[in-house]
Amino acid sequence: MSDYLKELCLLHKIILVYTDNDYTILSAGARNRTPVIKAFVGFADCPEGIADAILRYYTKNDQKALRQIQNFAEEYLFFLGYDIEPPDDLFLNLTGDISRIEITNKDEKKKKTRDYVEMDILSISEKDMASKCKNVRSEKLIHVSEDDVAELNIIIKDR
Repeated sequence: MSDYLKELCLLHKIILVYTDNDYTILSAGARNRTPVIKAFVGFADCPEGIADAILRYYTKNDQKALRQIQNFAEEYLFFLGYDIEPPDDLFLNLTGDISRIEITNKDEKKKKTRDYVEMDILSISEKDMASKCKNVRSEKLIHVSEDDVAELNIIIKDR
């Protein structure tokens, strides 16, 4: 499962820090005039609807979103005693220009799906750290960390 919360924060120029704090599971503030959300590590693989709710709560003070987060924390993270801190004024000021966050909660809007397309690979070449190029067979497994690969060039067949 991808870290949708991290993607959302990155998209909106918010720093996301995961913690293992077992009491304060969400908080928001600012560091060097940059908005920061601190989230319990259990939110790393939360559903997209919960990630959206976290951003709606912290950028729009959406109380319905807060209830969604609380239900998730109690049902899936098994927290009974926990704290979700409200955003501070500086965080709200820094994120005030964030445009409307699209809701992907299936109750409110159909989930977006990604369409994957299979492509025919014509050739693959890899360049190592010394800028030495070599062609690679398309069925060969490439281990980036072991093969010293700096760049991959993949040519696909035009459809």
